[in-house]
Amino acid sequence: MIRINILVEGDTEETFVRDVLSAYMNRNEHIYTITPSKVITSKSKKRGTVHKGGGSSFALIKNHLLNWMKSDTKAYYTTMFDLYAFPSDIPNYNSLKSISNPIEKVCSIEGLFSSQINSWRFIPYIQLHEFEALIFTNPLKMKVFFVEHKYDSGINELKDISLQYSSPEYINEGLDTAPSKRIVRCLEEYRSLKSVAGPQIVENIGIDSIRQKCEHFNHWIETLEKICV
Repeated sequence: MIRINILVEGDTEETFVRDVLSAYMNRNEHIYTITPSKVITSKSKKRGTVHKGGGSSFALIKNHLLNWMKSDTKAYYTTMFDLYAFPSDIPNYNSLKSISNPIEKVCSIEGLFSSQINSWRFIPYIQLHEFEALIFTNPLKMKVFFVEHKYDSGINELKDISLQYSSPEYINEGLDTAPSKRIVRCLEEYRSLKSVAGPQIVENIGIDSIRQKCEHFNHWIETLEKICV
């Protein structure tokens, strides 16, 4: 049994990894045990509380990951964080500002990430540009979750947006044009339902369909699949 531990940004990614990605990776036979964990952002010793979710600091991400790797030395590790608002305190981040191609940029950041962890058991992955980009593979599948006809015009508008790009991964990281911002503008209800709706919609679209349209996402899945070869 191959164990893959995945450090994720928030509730949406955690649900996707636990309920969708794990099932997909084990679709032929049970080979992988896949465990997601949200990054610890703060602790209160006095109150005994732990806060998780978000990626505001690379130092926190790195610390969580290294501690997890020390506690389970037989597992492989990867991540699922958005490129959108990825923490800029990762060392040498400023050297990447001149890179305009999103695939090249995200691969370069993953290279910086890998050098900071420095382990053959670590496979960095950063989502272009957000989890919600995966939904733009086929926005019409949102109708499975948002079934009322009042949502049709918003969903059809998202479909029209998707046709403007050669890949959902090229839908950008602007404050008003990032994938989640576009979805919420067309479908306000998604804002409060994203951690439930997002993974269900992506599952309905199908990982194979997403892999066909999302080059970087596909490369990540290929890399994970090759672990067992």
